Amino acid sequence: MLLVACALGLAVLLWNHVEGLNGSAYWFWWWRMLPSSSAYPVMALCALPLAAGLWVYREERLRIVLALGLVSLSTVTLQVGSRWLEETGTFQRTSNLVNDAKTTSYFTDATELLGQEEVLGRFHERSPDYSLHSRTHPPGPILYYMPFIWAFEDVNLRALTAAFCLVLLTSVSVPATYVMARGFGATGPPAFYGACVVSLMPSLLLFAPLFDPAYIGITGVMLGAWAKALRSDRARWALLAGGAIAVGIFFSYALLTLGAFIVALAGLRIAVEGPETIRPILSQVGLALAAIVVPYALLWLVTGFDPIQTFLVAVSTQADLAARHNRPWPTTIPSDLQDFARGAAWLPILLLGFYVLDRITARQKLTRLAWIVGLCVLQVAIVAGSGLLRVETARVWAFLVPLVAFPAGLELANWSPKQRWLAFAALWLVLAVMHQTIVFPVGAIHPSAAP
Repeated sequence: MLLVACALGLAVLLWNHVEGLNGSAYWFWWWRMLPSSSAYPVMALCALPLAAGLWVYREERLRIVLALGLVSLSTVTLQVGSRWLEETGTFQRTSNLVNDAKTTSYFTDATELLGQEEVLGRFHERSPDYSLHSRTHPPGPILYYMPFIWAFEDVNLRALTAAFCLVLLTSVSVPATYVMARGFGATGPPAFYGACVVSLMPSLLLFAPLFDPAYIGITGVMLGAWAKALRSDRARWALLAGGAIAVGIFFSYALLTLGAFIVALAGLRIAVEGPETIRPILSQVGLALAAIVVPYALLWLVTGFDPIQTFLVAVSTQADLAARHNRPWPTTIPSDLQDFARGAAWLPILLLGFYVLDRITARQKLTRLAWIVGLCVLQVAIVAGSGLLRVETARVWAFLVPLVAFPAGLELANWSPKQRWLAFAALWLVLAVMHQTIVFPVGAIHPSAAP
C-alpha cells in the first residue's frame, strides 16, 4: 500500500511539474507533457513482454531462459516505444542526439577519424582536441560507431542503425543483473525479480541512444563473475570478471569506481571464512588481472595504444572541464543522490529500505546476502562521497542501478504474487509518468519541452 501510494503521489507531483522533481540548481532535466492518450497505451503495450515474463517464470531452466528473454525484449520495446512517442514515429531526435557533438560526441569524432592512420596509437595525443565527451573517455565509444559510418552513406541511417544496435546491447542488462544476483548467492526468484526491477528503470530505458545504459550489463557481468570466482575458486569466473573489466574500461573509466565493491567482496569472504582464504583469493586476483593486462598488452603491441597515458590524459582533461562548471563538491552530494534515485524510478530505493528495515526488526544474525546489500549501499555512498562523478547522475551513475535492483529483488521475493504484480505496476507507472513529463536526455531538445 505504501509503495503504490508513493507511486501515485509521484505521478501527481510529476503531472504538476513540481519544482525539484526534475533536478536541482546544479543540473535539471527539462519538463514537457506528452499526450496521455498515446503515452500510456503505448508504454503499456511495450511492457507486455515484461508481464509475460513475470507470468511464465518458474524455477525451471527453460522457463527461466524464456522469462529472462521476454523481460530483455521488453527493454527493447520500451526504449523504441518511448522514442517513438517522443518523436511521433520519425526518430529524428534520436538521429540528432547521435549526430550532436555535445550530446554524443563519439559519432562526430568517429566520422572525422575514419580512415586515418594510428587512431589508437595516437589516441592520447589527439583526445584533448576531440568533442566534449570523447575527451574524457577511452576509445571504445568512438570505435563503436566506425563500422556504421563505413557501412552506410546516409548520415541518418548510420545514426539510427547504431542507436538501435546500442538498444539491443542494453537488453543484456536483464540477464546480467540476474547473473550478478546469483553470483552473490541469491536464489532464482530474488535474482529474477531484481532483473525485472532493472528492466523498468529510467536510467536503462530513457537515455537511448547514449552509451550509459549499456554499462549496466557490464556491471552485472563484472560483479557477478567476481562473486562467483570468490565462492567457487574456479579460474573461468575470475577470467570472465577480468575480461568484463577490460571491456568496461575500454568504454568508460567510471566503472573503475566499482573497484571498491570488488575489494569489499574479497574482504567479506575473509571475514566470514577466515584468513586461510587469502591464498585462493590472491590466485583469483592474479587470474583476473591477467585477463585485464594481456588484452591491453596485445593491443599496445599491435596498434601502439597506450592505456595508461590515455587514462592520465582523460583524468587531467576531466579536471579542467569540471573547473569550468558549477559543480562544487561536497555541496552537490544530496542532489547527486536524488538524481540517482530519479534514474532508478525512486521506488526501488523504498524496496531497499523495506529490506533493511526487515533485517533490523527481525534482530537475527546478518546473513551473507544482508552484508552484500550493505556493500551495495556503501558502493553508492563511496561514489557520491568521492565526488569523482558529479551531477547528471541519473545518466552517469546508471552502471550502479543493479546494486539497487539486487536488494529490491530480495524484498519482492518475500511478497505474495498479487503484491509483486502491484509493485511492478507501480514501477511501470512511475516510468511512464517520468517519460511523459521529463526530457531524457537533454540534448537536441524536443519542441514540446519547457524549462
